[in-house]
Amino acid sequence: MEENSVTNVETFKSKKTVENKKSNKQFAILSAIGIVMVVSAHVGSKLNFFVEVFPYNSFFMPLFVFISGYFFKDKSTENIWLYIKKKCKSLLLYYFIWNILYGLIEWGIYYSGIIEGTPEPAAFSIYTIFRRPFIDGQQWGLFTPTWFIPMLFTVEITFLIIRKIQIKIGHNVEYIFLIIFIFLNIISVYISKSFKVNHNFYPFLKIGFFILFFQLGKLYKDKFEKIENKIPTIIVILTTFFINLIMIKLYKNISFSSLYNMGNFANRPSFLPVIVAVTGIWFWLRISKILVPAIGENKIVNNISNHTKEIMTHHILGIYLCHFVLYLFRNILNLQGFQTIDFARSYGWYRYYADTSQIGIVYIIIGIFFPLLLVKIKEIIKVNIKKIKTNG
Repeated sequence: MEENSVTNVETFKSKKTVENKKSNKQFAILSAIGIVMVVSAHVGSKLNFFVEVFPYNSFFMPLFVFISGYFFKDKSTENIWLYIKKKCKSLLLYYFIWNILYGLIEWGIYYSGIIEGTPEPAAFSIYTIFRRPFIDGQQWGLFTPTWFIPMLFTVEITFLIIRKIQIKIGHNVEYIFLIIFIFLNIISVYISKSFKVNHNFYPFLKIGFFILFFQLGKLYKDKFEKIENKIPTIIVILTTFFINLIMIKLYKNISFSSLYNMGNFANRPSFLPVIVAVTGIWFWLRISKILVPAIGENKIVNNISNHTKEIMTHHILGIYLCHFVLYLFRNILNLQGFQTIDFARSYGWYRYYADTSQIGIVYIIIGIFFPLLLVKIKEIIKVNIKKIKTNG
């Protein structure tokens, strides 16, 4: 199986049917479930599988880091610069190209004047293009979900260096680092909620928060997977449900929706995020295993898992274009409750539910398949270019 990157959500970039057959189907399903959860959370849909016990925002970002850690290979430490170069190409180059393009899209929307009341986007600058992506990634409304990509890059490179040290020390030192990372996660949450942190420190807090899950993914692959697979499913489900229900009883809200700037931790203990992230990952990891016989070879599932990075990048644009069509034909369609001002100001985050919540399912479908359509168009263009070069 070939490593791809979310985000690993880089996950499973198989390009041939043969490669798909060799891939880890459990993790393919897990990554597909994760990205559907991301889209569902961003559209405010009613696709709420076990969401009352396992809120998506409590674990789906750590889940993608866990997946990345699972596919990390120790041989990457043999040539650190080669690995960094590879990640710069697969993550940063991809991100910065789309960062600029989305800035141009938002400025194009603003200057066109088609949507009355559209606010002026952020100005193009060194800060907007190169610095803010690592701070909170919120420079363009249509592009905000991709804050995850620069964060993943910094976590992967940090872990790469730490892993090289771990290998040199040996003697199962990764367990000591696991304990260190747990404390680092809790301390990062504590600092974020207890102090007014300068935004320039957000990248370090995010590394402190997320690197634990990268280490857990690596340890799961190397040490825990065979043991965990022997645990009966009923035990896994009962354990994760029991823990989360206790956390809900004690603290009411166990979701965390602002990890891009390490926010929304107030009034809850600093250890809560790591507990509910681990239970959420463990629960859905086991559900993914159960689903392998049913959908492990499903082409749609594999296509989604192969392109989690693209879905993360473009799902808000797809929903925005849907609303743009509704905006243009709002009078003809006589749309009741369509808020033109809210739509104009939102840059992709307005949701029109009319009289039914079922439209949320439509949003999810658009959010998933619009990016896949862009991928298909890109592939067709590349094939045609190759044909032209060959014939020329």
